[in-house]
Amino acid sequence: GDSTSYSINIFLQYSTIFGKANIPINKSAKIKIPQPPELEIVEIKWKKIRFKSIHAVAKIKVINYSEVTLAVKDMRYSMKILKQGNLKGSYSEPINIKPKSITFVNLPLEINVNNIGKTIFEVLINKDSYDYTLTLNAILESTDPLKESFHIDLTKNGKMELKK
Repeated sequence: GDSTSYSINIFLQYSTIFGKANIPINKSAKIKIPQPPELEIVEIKWKKIRFKSIHAVAKIKVINYSEVTLAVKDMRYSMKILKQGNLKGSYSEPINIKPKSITFVNLPLEINVNNIGKTIFEVLINKDSYDYTLTLNAILESTDPLKESFHIDLTKNGKMELKK
């Protein structure tokens, strides 16, 4: 799973008037190692339509399979939407995910579309299923038993639909 074992074997050697002596000291334990969380785009709902962009909210499902509490911090993301456009953004609020649990996060998006008229028409006639590639960079921090930080880079491909 998400842990590893370690073992330390040392000898304490000392001298007295009676001679030398060795005391063996052995220590073994397990260290929990966090796994990166899994991301899934549940839905993307548009809020406002601008001249060259669509303001939307992406509902992201974050799954923590680890035995440790995770905090996702300083998240930066970008998305390429096939034949539509792209976006970039950041999310500065820490996302805390309890061990073996699921958390939902709403990310604000500003999608810079290539052809706004065509995109609006496709949404209205329900032909708005698009392939995407989501890239996410963040700091993943474990809180048990030690506070360790890791840089994570996740890439997710899938199909999305812009919902009203």
